[in-house]
Amino acid sequence: MSVLGYGKIFLFFFKLNNNNLVAQYRTVEFVLGLILLGFLGILINLYFNLSDIISVCLLILGASFFIFCSLKIKLKYNKAELIIVLCIILLSTFFSFYSLSNDDFDYHFRMITNFKEFSLFDIEHGKRTSYNSHWIFINAILYITKYPSSVFCITSLLYTLTLFDFYQSFRRNYQNNHYLQTTYSFLVLFFLIGVMNEYKNFGTDFPGQIILLFIFLIFFERFKSIINNIDNTTFFLLSVLAIFAFTIKLINALIFLLLLILFFHLKRKIYI
Repeated sequence: MSVLGYGKIFLFFFKLNNNNLVAQYRTVEFVLGLILLGFLGILINLYFNLSDIISVCLLILGASFFIFCSLKIKLKYNKAELIIVLCIILLSTFFSFYSLSNDDFDYHFRMITNFKEFSLFDIEHGKRTSYNSHWIFINAILYITKYPSSVFCITSLLYTLTLFDFYQSFRRNYQNNHYLQTTYSFLVLFFLIGVMNEYKNFGTDFPGQIILLFIFLIFFERFKSIINNIDNTTFFLLSVLAIFAFTIKLINALIFLLLLILFFHLKRKIYI
């Protein structure tokens, strides 16, 4: 709820509340919330360590944003919506409790504790501390030291939301006889369940891969609107997701090749 609250503020600021792309994918709003939360965390960590008190305050602030935006747009959850939300919460809670550590768990967790104990400029310079993933920083913001399982919660939520969105995409495209999108959604679901089911930890590879998978899904589903029209909103959201993926893992910069092609195509359409 807190992360979605930040996502709603992001959408409100950029006037994307009624964008059907965001409405179609819950994960997009979730990622936008992480971006805004991470930005606020950086500003705070410049001067203060990310203590549990600050983490709780940021969570309460995000929940307040969610309630405010929900009341402003008169959001009404029906029974089916409530069941979906509860299922996502239960599954992500299960994953967070039973997640296993990866090979880099040791120094990742050490970096998280550094953010919790020191301000940004007080952290000792080193190869594994000065050049690290933004995902580790976001984990530090949401990690409550008194609840150890909370260190896995953000990746577990991302994993659960991704499963749900790709399943919805598979059903939607199958019913509409969109074979390319259906095949892609099915293969990603198979990959997530069959390959990544033991990857539900705060490693930096998995979250970045999730964002890239979503970028390609949006590209496949919005290909015609991008090619035939000047779809600046979709391009903007793809760019934001790509930048976030880049901050998680530098190798994800390759996705900018796709955006570069789209940019020159949109530029050509404008001149035409």
